[in-house]
Amino acid sequence: MMALFLSIGMTIIGPVPQSAVMHEIVAICAEEQVPPDVVLRLLRSESGMDQYAYNPDDPSYGIAQLQFKYLDFFADHFNDGIPINPSDPVTSVRVAIRYLAYIHRELGGGSWYWSVIAYKTGLGRIYRAPFHIQRLAHWITTGVYR
Repeated sequence: MMALFLSIGMTIIGPVPQSAVMHEIVAICAEEQVPPDVVLRLLRSESGMDQYAYNPDDPSYGIAQLQFKYLDFFADHFNDGIPINPSDPVTSVRVAIRYLAYIHRELGGGSWYWSVIAYKTGLGRIYRAPFHIQRLAHWITTGVYR
């Protein structure tokens, strides 16, 4: 069976995620006015689009790499108070997009570059984000790695 790949412009970002996840990405991005290509690149950089991804350093889990210590906060603010299973890709994507939109509003809109940095490092650390995070954010928002 041939694998399908999702591409944005000329950049192939990997295997097409489950249709329910893709549907959620498109729907929530439209609702929250978040560019889907930014979300797809962010998820690709966070987990490789793997719903079971685990990073023991944080620890963070799932397709959106949600940190366990913030799950209650995310549930209360971005999932209508419903508990989050970070291995559920549909819920994780919904929460991640709403959180990214929240960050973007908090930063006054404008470039998604700084919103991605804040997603990856924490909103309070945006002004002291290390250079490699800025490079990664640039790749996620533009598709150009430098």
